Amino acid sequence: MFPGGGICLVHGDTMSTLLGVSLARAAGLEVGHVEAGLRSYDYLHPFPEELIRVYCMKRCNVLFAPSADALSHLNQMNVPGKVIPVDGNTVVDALHFAETVPATISIPQEPYALAACHRLETITNRNRLERVVSLINRVSEELPVIFVTHKPTRRYLTRYNLHNRLSSDVKIMEMQDYVSFTALMRNAKMVLADGGSIQEECSYLCKPCLVLRNKTERCDGIGINAMLWGFKNQMLEEFLAMAKDFRPVPIDLPRPSKQIADYLIHSCGIAHGNSLSAETIKKYRSAP
Repeated sequence: MFPGGGICLVHGDTMSTLLGVSLARAAGLEVGHVEAGLRSYDYLHPFPEELIRVYCMKRCNVLFAPSADALSHLNQMNVPGKVIPVDGNTVVDALHFAETVPATISIPQEPYALAACHRLETITNRNRLERVVSLINRVSEELPVIFVTHKPTRRYLTRYNLHNRLSSDVKIMEMQDYVSFTALMRNAKMVLADGGSIQEECSYLCKPCLVLRNKTERCDGIGINAMLWGFKNQMLEEFLAMAKDFRPVPIDLPRPSKQIADYLIHSCGIAHGNSLSAETIKKYRSAP
């Protein structure tokens, strides 16, 4: 295991994931995929993320599956790498960290909804982006909306002349750092977003979330705090009714990063003919 003592960890399904896998293999390193096994089974939704994820999972030596569904998908794919189940996605550890750091922006005191949309299959399609704008305007009839926009989103809103159609009750905000964005998310009454990680974060935060997509590769929160829009007006109205009466139920949050680190430390120790002392393991596991 880990010849030469090296393993490169990659996460998720982005272009950096693809580059990480390719460069690590070229350097002769083994590769571990964090958040492996998520599938939508539709190469166009999300695109290109579904393609990237499948390509990388077939080329990684260790695959950390964050859910029972992810584990099942990997078993069905017969991936050559070793599959390691973990309790949840490492995004929950990022949430733990973000809660300890002050936000750099002022959080509104009055109730508001938080919106974000950045997926290429949506923002590059005029009809879909127009429907997102209509959805945000509809929500703004219930409460003010903070619309956090990526640069490509703003560019396409302008290109399709949709930025002028946003209600005066919608406040456009540029992208924020992670701590500030999660602070906005924690304090929002509801979240409208097409990001998979946002869907997961809302699940851990017990926050009502409408997933602005046709399909999602994640099961997190669906049927509990989250609903899949599917570009259907009826689903939006059902979500608004659900969010109005939603009562969060606190859950015990997992610590998947520790599980992954434990596995890597143990495996590296075996690879070098060493074993970690009980004292070292105890000290590590007691770390914050």
